[in-house]
Amino acid sequence: MVNEEIRSLTAQGLDSCGIRLQAQQLELLFAYIAEIELWNPTYKLVSADRRDLIFRHIIDSLAPLHILTEVIDSFPDRGLSVLQMSDRATACRGYPLLSHWKILRSL
Repeated sequence: MVNEEIRSLTAQGLDSCGIRLQAQQLELLFAYIAEIELWNPTYKLVSADRRDLIFRHIIDSLAPLHILTEVIDSFPDRGLSVLQMSDRATACRGYPLLSHWKILRSL
């Protein structure tokens, strides 16, 4: 379960980027954050406190959403896809963006 602090920090970050999420998208994002917080002490997924987790990992990942959506939408007949390439240490940062974009397209 995600507490009010995480909800508030996430809302601040999304607002600062001009990103509006639907309730289902927010709940999936919060579930992702909860999983990172659950498993991070054991597997050291990210080296960040709660605030840094939200801003350096979640919001930073979602920040280019508008640009990517605009570029992909400008080529509707080409079936463009987004590919994430990263090393193991930074792989988690791309998940919110990629999953968000898939959710946007599937609704």
